[in-house]
Amino acid sequence: MISVRPGDTVRWVRPLHATDAFEVHEMNRATIPILFALIALVVVSAPAAAQANVAGNWLLTVESPEAGGDIVAVFAQDGSTVTGTLEVPMVGGAEMTDGLVENNTLSFLLHVDFDGTWFTVEVKAEVEGDSMAGSVYVPEMGSMPFTGRRTES
Repeated sequence: MISVRPGDTVRWVRPLHATDAFEVHEMNRATIPILFALIALVVVSAPAAAQANVAGNWLLTVESPEAGGDIVAVFAQDGSTVTGTLEVPMVGGAEMTDGLVENNTLSFLLHVDFDGTWFTVEVKAEVEGDSMAGSVYVPEMGSMPFTGRRTES
């Protein structure tokens, strides 16, 4: 281990380009904390893991004999918050709440009116580019897989 005492000068040598000449660098002990602070600033300001972008039009396909079918979804995204509208066949209405994207995971609640009775469906999916795959949990029916793909309109 190398130790540096107050007043010591740290030296290192590196070759200059393709020549045989060498350049000597010196850094006193007071400069070392500044160097570490600059390195820490670069690390802290590095972007976090890429977050999925779900904004746009999607066609979601639920795989279930009882409640399967295609759902047309339009999502808007502001940071990690997702809002949107979903056209769900065979229901009187559907309202999306609590939409969230964390890294590549999309989750939201869908409040559905089926013959005058409202219930809440939990949706969670892993998003990869223009496709997603996940599950829809419907009370009293359980979990059903679904897939989705981004569409032009």
